[in-house]
Amino acid sequence: MVDLPPVVGRYERNPVVILVTGRTAVARVGGLTSVGRNVATAKRLGLEPLILFPSRMPALGAEIAGEVPTDVLCIPSDSFANQAGADDDNVLVIAGDWFISPPAIMDFSDETRGPAVAVFHHQGRTVAPLARMTVKQAQSLIGKLAAHPTGELIRGAAARKSASVELSVRDCHRLSDSVAIQRCEDKLFAMLGTRAEPPLVRMLERHVAIPIARLLARSSVTPFHMAMAQIALTVLAARLFLVGATAAGIAAAIVFALSRLAESVSTDLARAAVREGVQDRPIIVALDILAQITIVWAIAVSIESIDYGRILAGVATAGLVISTWMMNARILRPVSQARATGTRHGIPADNFPTRFLRRHGAAWGLLLAAALGRLDLFLWAAALGSHLFYVMWLRVDAREAASDTASQA
Repeated sequence: MVDLPPVVGRYERNPVVILVTGRTAVARVGGLTSVGRNVATAKRLGLEPLILFPSRMPALGAEIAGEVPTDVLCIPSDSFANQAGADDDNVLVIAGDWFISPPAIMDFSDETRGPAVAVFHHQGRTVAPLARMTVKQAQSLIGKLAAHPTGELIRGAAARKSASVELSVRDCHRLSDSVAIQRCEDKLFAMLGTRAEPPLVRMLERHVAIPIARLLARSSVTPFHMAMAQIALTVLAARLFLVGATAAGIAAAIVFALSRLAESVSTDLARAAVREGVQDRPIIVALDILAQITIVWAIAVSIESIDYGRILAGVATAGLVISTWMMNARILRPVSQARATGTRHGIPADNFPTRFLRRHGAAWGLLLAAALGRLDLFLWAAALGSHLFYVMWLRVDAREAASDTASQA
């Protein structure tokens, strides 16, 4: 699942002005242009992006218009009047020649009210690539758009009494040249990992999944394509298990591990491009679970030396079905309803199923069992683990609920 907040519903018109000064707006970071990334983040916040480019650069304006959705207003600076609202209305203003991480923009929007400015110390100067100000204040900097860096313009236009928020060095980066753009992309993909994962998971994410996602981000491959590849690899692994030979079993376990890697790449692609992931879509989850059940039964059929293989497969299947039903009732359905109504759901991105599944314990266990030539041990583990999963989930949720209640008391 993607570790980004859900789309917030638009209950009223709430524009965000994205200031563009030059071609850094169309510099690609993680397969997405800088201005396109700001537009995508704004839309995820339920905001209405409005792009301002210097009036003397109509060709740049046309290029930007081709990189963003058709419903996004892209206008020259000398045409900006009251498109963002009345003079006293507050509007979010973003410097288009800066990379600002989506979580930083989301946190700034959620945690501040009224006039506020996000500052960052860059090469001995204090700049402000992000602020909330009145429309009148935003209009005051439009005439200087082509002649000054946007981060300094925003800081100068922000009210003196604006609340100040410090941006972390990892949350922003100026896109001044090709070297800066490369460093910015490195920073973007470095943000996709998490220090909370076990060392082996972190190593594979950093050295395998993220490099693959970095390459695919420059292509037309989408998270949906990777999800389909993940399911296809799982089915292929099941077919290899039916061969019955030890070498085929090891090959099948490797293919299954690759399918889990494809899942990580799909998630990284979605997060890098500020897209909706597909790993929490009901149809994707259902297909993946069916493919995993197929693997369990393929192993049971391939092991002719034990009579209880099909019993273990049946127990594991029951556990997977119960776990899937819980995931649908407690996560997938609420998320789907939130998307349909345009409201924010209260399910944290870092929930227990997400933390559990990111570790890919089944893949590691299957590799070990295949290497030892004891796939029957994997069936025992699957029969136990499939039921242990939802029991642990209920216990963790109960403990976290008790902790929240105690903290509020």
